[in-house]
Amino acid sequence: MVHMIIEQLKHLHNLTHQEQAVVNTILMHPHELIQMSLRDLAIISYTSNATIVRLCKKLGYRGFPDFKFAYISEYEHYLAQQEVAMDIPFTKESTTEDIISRLPLIYAKSLDKTRSSLDIKVIKRCFDIMQNCQHIGIYGTGTNFDLARMYQYRFEEVNIPAIAYDSDHWQHLSRLKIKKIPSFAILISLSGSNPMIIDIAERMHSLQTPSLLITGRHNPKLSALCTETILTIDVASTLNLYNMTSMIAAQYILDIFVSMAVVKNYDEIDEVVREPTMNVEAVLNRTK
Repeated sequence: MVHMIIEQLKHLHNLTHQEQAVVNTILMHPHELIQMSLRDLAIISYTSNATIVRLCKKLGYRGFPDFKFAYISEYEHYLAQQEVAMDIPFTKESTTEDIISRLPLIYAKSLDKTRSSLDIKVIKRCFDIMQNCQHIGIYGTGTNFDLARMYQYRFEEVNIPAIAYDSDHWQHLSRLKIKKIPSFAILISLSGSNPMIIDIAERMHSLQTPSLLITGRHNPKLSALCTETILTIDVASTLNLYNMTSMIAAQYILDIFVSMAVVKNYDEIDEVVREPTMNVEAVLNRTK
């Protein structure tokens, strides 16, 4: 999608000077690109056809025609996304129809922004650790604890041993360390400044327990205490729908791990899912 292409362009690394010039030109002229040929873009960016083709391949396309087709096919949706990307998506004049039609776009923007910044290597490292752990603690306070409890059950359904906590349980953590029980911690702090989460991170760090921080606002001190950090969308206030969009982004990240576990443990999960259905059918047959 175009908004994803633009996000990709903003976060590309290891570009040559000429490739960066092409990126800068596209970002400066997003609408004009629709009418440009390969040669036009080369001229306006002071680069070459070969440079542009090479950049398109780095983005995952076979060449400029494929790149441009994807860009044009989603341009209208991109404009709609830009409309709801304003600081305050709703005003006191907003109608119910506005809310109903814009919320899906707001959700999509939150997920797309989070997705564009994800580091797949971090995701894989965390999942590899989780696969080898006997205890996974999910920590949060307030609504974040509600989220932790929700994913305790979701993780257990896909064979990931998880427990939700709203405090640090210091003695329990020490016992896990003494008994050498492989453990992993997921810390949820959308604000990045929750005192309890910072305290838990410090304790996890002292016990050398690997941990993942899911946060909407970068806190260098907190991130330094955790093994890995994943940033979600960051907006400023309730009028920005901060709690809602950040929570959706956090769920997206946690659902990635749930889905990876489904793929990893597919046969076992499929057998468990089928078993209750078979028992119900047996009972019904006996009652006939």
